[in-house]
Amino acid sequence: MEKKTESGKVRKKSKKVKNIRTVVSLVLSFILALCITAIIVLTAFKMSFFNASSVIGEFNKTNYYYSVWDSVYEKACNTIRPSGLPEEVLDGVFDKNVVYMESKNYIEAQIKQQDYTVNTTVIENKIKDNISSYIKKNNIETTKETDRGISDITGEIIKDYESALKFPFAAQYVKYMNMYNKVFAPLCAVLVILCIIICFVLVSMQHWAHRGIRYISYALLSSGIMGFLAPAVIRISGAYERLNVTPLRLYNLVVAVIESNLNMLMYLSCAAFVLFGLSLGAINTLKQRASHKR
Repeated sequence: MEKKTESGKVRKKSKKVKNIRTVVSLVLSFILALCITAIIVLTAFKMSFFNASSVIGEFNKTNYYYSVWDSVYEKACNTIRPSGLPEEVLDGVFDKNVVYMESKNYIEAQIKQQDYTVNTTVIENKIKDNISSYIKKNNIETTKETDRGISDITGEIIKDYESALKFPFAAQYVKYMNMYNKVFAPLCAVLVILCIIICFVLVSMQHWAHRGIRYISYALLSSGIMGFLAPAVIRISGAYERLNVTPLRLYNLVVAVIESNLNMLMYLSCAAFVLFGLSLGAINTLKQRASHKR
């Protein structure tokens, strides 16, 4: 009778230990899932939003540089309009290919944190020549005041031209990109080490290795779902497309960068699904080996 009672106590204690181990394993699996998801999110931002080459690529894809010409010409027209000069004085001033290359080189230099000087000599001379030709053609008397007016108009157009070529938020973007790049490596290293420790603990806690890997597979599946589902829903709903951003070229750029980041999140989440599949294969193999040992 005493032996039966003692045996029952042992079984009860063993069951209690097993339950505690299960709870601890589930908690560790949940923490592991959060760590993996964090690594996916951090890496996605590193490879898209805070990647200079990726962002520069979005400038090209959205034809941002070509649309700069429209802004340059519109501003120039607004500058000469109060003086009574016709838009014809701007004929041949802004070559679309030149504006494209100048804008492209200027913005890339800004994002790559390099110095760049816009060549405005040709445009400045062309504006002055066109205005002078118009004055002569219409027999308008030239005075020192007229010459000063021509210089002022030319200077204002050149100022607007240089302003239109650059990316208005380059300084802020570069600042935050540098800050992010500084913390990315150490933060990811901490998360990776934490993941390794949790995986080691999960496997060590179980009598059979495949049971520990099972909890790791739970974490991989959960992180894959978390990393994929949210960006997929945002992508399908197109909520980011309702952003109130002007001008149009900047709106197109912002939308393209957001889409690129969401896509990267989904791609990296798919990698978690692949690892989940591999873990299932490992579980099956180890389970078969364990059954033979029994």
